Amino acid sequence: MPSEDLETLRRLLIAPERSALTDLRHRLDTPEVRTREMARHLPDAIHLRGGDDQRLGQALQPTVEQALRQSVRRNPQQIVDAIFPVMGPAIRRAIVSTLMGMIQSFNKVIDHTFTLRGIKWRIEALTTGRTFAEVVLLHTLIYQVEQVYLIHRASGLVLEHIVPPDAIAQDPDLISSMLTAIQDFVRDSFASQGEASLNTLRMGADRSIWIEQSTEISLAAVIRGTPPVDLRTQLREILESVQVTHAALLDSFAGDNRGFADLRPRLDACIQAQFQVEERRLAPLTVVLLLLLAGAVAWGSVWLWQREQRWHHFIEELNQEQGLVVTRVDRRDGIRHIYGLRDPMAASPQALLAARELPSDKVVWHWRDYHDLSPELTLRRIRQRLAPPKSVSLAFTDGRLKISGFARHRWIATARQMAAGVPAVTSIDMAALKDLDLIKARTEADRLAVKTIYFPLGAFEIDADNASILSDVVATLKHLATLSDETGIDIHVTILGHTDESGTRAKNLILAQRRAEVVREHCIRQGVPAHHLQAIGVSSHAADAVAPTGDDQLLRSVTFRVAING
Repeated sequence: MPSEDLETLRRLLIAPERSALTDLRHRLDTPEVRTREMARHLPDAIHLRGGDDQRLGQALQPTVEQALRQSVRRNPQQIVDAIFPVMGPAIRRAIVSTLMGMIQSFNKVIDHTFTLRGIKWRIEALTTGRTFAEVVLLHTLIYQVEQVYLIHRASGLVLEHIVPPDAIAQDPDLISSMLTAIQDFVRDSFASQGEASLNTLRMGADRSIWIEQSTEISLAAVIRGTPPVDLRTQLREILESVQVTHAALLDSFAGDNRGFADLRPRLDACIQAQFQVEERRLAPLTVVLLLLLAGAVAWGSVWLWQREQRWHHFIEELNQEQGLVVTRVDRRDGIRHIYGLRDPMAASPQALLAARELPSDKVVWHWRDYHDLSPELTLRRIRQRLAPPKSVSLAFTDGRLKISGFARHRWIATARQMAAGVPAVTSIDMAALKDLDLIKARTEADRLAVKTIYFPLGAFEIDADNASILSDVVATLKHLATLSDETGIDIHVTILGHTDESGTRAKNLILAQRRAEVVREHCIRQGVPAHHLQAIGVSSHAADAVAPTGDDQLLRSVTFRVAING
């Protein structure tokens, strides 16, 4: 056979196998193709292998853990974001449950801390070794559901277990197995016919287990105390609702309880407690403290009210005081600012404040001066201006100032001028005011007026008989001169010389003048100021009041006349 034919025959016979081998070699020699084919069948392979045994999981566990560790190190936020929807509600629920339990226990402890019963329970806690909170709970608790188990009857596995955060619980699977074993024992030992089950189990003096069952699940509640019958109804209703809502999961249950995690909120409702409702009576110490607090508050309120009243009365007193007008009162930062008008003669606001026993550092004054024309303040202003002696009395009515009493001449003169310048004074009455200096001057003048110095016929020399009289005259003149200089009273003394009717008129006038001048010169030599003395000769023929009357000896004399202008 020709070679071409043989080659053609060979191609026809082995071409498909060759093509298949070439394709197989390409798939084996090309990593991309091999990887793509493995990826297409890998999920099914893992699923099938995982159903046979646990070897695939054990083989993948190190790799998965290493990958998870590296992922957490590289980007922790991704893990947080992934588990937050599951962990967040659980964490919040755990925190709320813990806080509620703590608050409840704390409230119980507080309620019985300051009572006689609380003291008794505290002694019991010390003697028994229990905590005070536990003793309070034992004496006040009616019942409390401590744990709840949801158990798959066929397998005895725990589907869900609820326990408060502060409770101490044993292994739930162990408890579930024990309960299942007890149930089986009771059913096998005491069930003569039909379906029998154990629904109550007592443990000690204060604990019991209530069990409710359906065809596939059991609900067991560990209870302390004596619960109400309604609790069993509640357990039965929860059991029935779980049987209905999770029927499909229960039918296909093979040991994986993750599908029952959503039952926790429903089972949490079974964790409940009831305490004795006691009459709310305050402890004696609490009553005493409350009374003290109420007394302190009442005393403080009364004190504040009284202080405000004192301030109110003080402001009213200021307004009623002569010469004080309060226009505004502001209170800033606990300080009272008082604004108004004040007459300088008005009473001191600080003195009024001290009389009220109010703190001076709590007031700031804002006064403006003005003159109050009331009689009382006007009289006070007059007194301040005149400064009258104690012997002088002042009275002011309807603009008329009346001054009475006794005063010195200079004060009287000054007072007359100063009083005229006081506002509201329209007239001054000094008729009842006695001038002490003027009275004294007139007294001295009267004494001098009765003094007479006699001369012999035709003589003008002073003889020894007149020495004592002249001595008195000099002393009186000195008093008058001093009084005039000190007080300002104008006192002028005229020395009058006289003669009898013998001789001519001209000679008598010369003799009379000479006699007066001799006496004047004698007084001046004795220290009497000359400007207070004047000598005048008067003839007996003058026929006026100056000439003495009587015998000739009386006519031959010197007399004194005092002029006082005060």
